Amino acid sequence: MTARLEAIGRWLVLALPVAIMATRAGADAVISAIGALFLLWCWRTRCWGWTRHAAVVVSAAWWGWVMICSLPFVGQGGVRSLAQAVLMGRYLLFVAALWVWVLRDAATRRRLILVLAAMAGWIILECWQQYLLGSNIMGDPRWMDGALTGPFQAPRAGPELVIILFPVVLPVTVWLLRERRLAWRALGVGWFGAGVLTMVLIGQRMPALLTGLGLVLCSLVLPALRRVALAAIVAAGVLVAATPVLSPPTFHKLVVHFSQQMRHFPESDYGQLYIRATVMGLDNPWTGLGFDGFRDHCHDARYEHGLPWLGIPDGAAQSPGACNIHPHNHYMEALTEAGFPGLLLFAASVLAWLGTMARGLGRDDPVLAACFIGTVLAFWPLASTSALFTLPIAGWIFLVLGMGLVPDLRLSVGVDEGADAAFGEHLEQAGVGLAAVEDDGALDAAAHRVEAVFDFRDHAAGDGAIGDGAACLGQGEIRDQGFVGIEHAGHVGQHQEAFGIERAGDGAGDGIGVYVVGVSVGAEADWRDNGNEPGAG
Repeated sequence: MTARLEAIGRWLVLALPVAIMATRAGADAVISAIGALFLLWCWRTRCWGWTRHAAVVVSAAWWGWVMICSLPFVGQGGVRSLAQAVLMGRYLLFVAALWVWVLRDAATRRRLILVLAAMAGWIILECWQQYLLGSNIMGDPRWMDGALTGPFQAPRAGPELVIILFPVVLPVTVWLLRERRLAWRALGVGWFGAGVLTMVLIGQRMPALLTGLGLVLCSLVLPALRRVALAAIVAAGVLVAATPVLSPPTFHKLVVHFSQQMRHFPESDYGQLYIRATVMGLDNPWTGLGFDGFRDHCHDARYEHGLPWLGIPDGAAQSPGACNIHPHNHYMEALTEAGFPGLLLFAASVLAWLGTMARGLGRDDPVLAACFIGTVLAFWPLASTSALFTLPIAGWIFLVLGMGLVPDLRLSVGVDEGADAAFGEHLEQAGVGLAAVEDDGALDAAAHRVEAVFDFRDHAAGDGAIGDGAACLGQGEIRDQGFVGIEHAGHVGQHQEAFGIERAGDGAGDGIGVYVVGVSVGAEADWRDNGNEPGAG
């Protein structure tokens, strides 16, 4: 029964990126099904220990507070608001399912990254077709403000691509740059550059700015790509400078309009939204207005005043642009829905998720680093966003979040002798890149390296430890939520475990470290269905 559940869950998660691209209803159904199957699997295997991790507790507290604030007799919610607050938990459950259950299997992790790469490649290809030929494959031209829409009818390309760009670009680039042949290295730089330059040409301000932030983070968390990331920043700047000739609509959107918007930000559409959201939060500091409270109460006349303590007079946010179906910022959304307690719990949840990932960054794992970057960009506080629990963007955010937490569950095996070790297992000594696999140009060696990138490699422990071994958090005493050491010095028998990784494997080498630093569990789009662009954008 459990094996059948796992098989279904794996196929569903591989179908999810396609569903997100194609249909919101289908994507929602897949996310909900994965969560439901995960609960059934936990019941069958009695694997509930993940619910006691600090990150899970904090995010569950945030969810619970939003539900309380959505009760009619507590906040200003109603039946619809409460129902939506309850259903927001499916995304948090989906993250837990990825982390604890579905992505334990190395083959599924590899295939998921390949599916994501295909989706990102399709978006990039269609953006370039639209740029060069004037329309995408469906015959759709640029958006009315000049933004490239890629394969979509509305300007979704930038907000969606920026979330998945780094998880599908960085691992392959790292692999190619570690090759000895110049042609492979050039291909790696080209692959990296194609993604970055596409983000500029799309012509959406916030995705372009977030891409720049991602490049800065890349240079910090992945030293192997520092020079490439810095070169990409310079190339992107040069491209922006050349857009008056290469793409005038992009120049107008990224430079002219953005400069005007920043000079008169309080009067801009974003400024109007943020002023209104702040006023609503200050007037309801403890319970907010319940789930979707911004949409339901934005037009209330009592919120049509300014913020004198910020020099914003009354009447400054009374234009039609002050209201929308969401405030276009995740933190403003948390404030209006659940007051300042909800805002603090949401921020604490984000920090817990990122902190869990950050503990593993020292392992030089490009997939983990890429998902960490994608998660930072998704929850960057100074950004205009879609509603957090709105598909399709919510699907990408929580998928990348779950992927980033998975490496903290798998076994991190240290091999004391020999260089035949996993891609992300700290064998970066004396200038050695990947583990000793001869660079003879043969196809099998290349395939071996590709597997090393996407499969996290499974020498020694491999899938038997995490993939097929029914690893379960919580069957032991929780002592420490950081690094949990399980040492097998031969068979001397020093054995220490907190979360109780079952069937961890016994012949994997002299030292086995179980990295269990994190577990996290964890709508309509805006009126133009364009993610990040309110009003004239």
